[in-house]
Amino acid sequence: MFIINEDKKLIRYEPDSEITIPQDVKVIGKGVFARSRFQKVIIPEGVITIESSAFFECTSLEELTIANTVESIGTSAFNNCISLTNLILPTSLKIIGSGAFFGCNSFRKLNIPEGTTHIESVAFQCCDSLEELFLPESLHFLGEHTFQFCSNLHHIWLPKNSTFKESILNDFKMPIQEFKVSKEDVQKAKICTSKQNPGYITVNLY
Repeated sequence: MFIINEDKKLIRYEPDSEITIPQDVKVIGKGVFARSRFQKVIIPEGVITIESSAFFECTSLEELTIANTVESIGTSAFNNCISLTNLILPTSLKIIGSGAFFGCNSFRKLNIPEGTTHIESVAFQCCDSLEELFLPESLHFLGEHTFQFCSNLHHIWLPKNSTFKESILNDFKMPIQEFKVSKEDVQKAKICTSKQNPGYITVNLY
């Protein structure tokens, strides 16, 4: 059962195993689904904001669909969703809050879409299975220790003029090899399966 206030804000939900957010919701409120035990969530077009802790510690969540109208994912929104195996972020996304996906240790590839401008601190910290990361040219702010303790992250794709390379790599102790690549190489890599661990971090500048 969904409880929606007069401002079209979803403020409470009684848990189920699989849910689709109602079409007229614009904001998913703070902590609405925290610690729920469903396995699949569909966030439809029309939703603009996912507020803090909305899906906090939904440890059974495996499948997540986010429509291309969502612009902001709040602090700890999906914190410790440990069963989430595939994360596809919407092309409309602009802001990822602090700790938004902290401890989501099952997905292997992460593509931050072009148009995203802000990623707050520790947003993807402790994502242990993450192997490959793509950052867009639109990114203007990257918080501290965003990818710290992502122990299997070995392939990073960055714009050649990015100012975030050092801040990311400072959180890792492994050797680094740097390559210059084309934007076509980036697009091909995004659709390929994850690569094997080479024993060092590859930084691909496009």
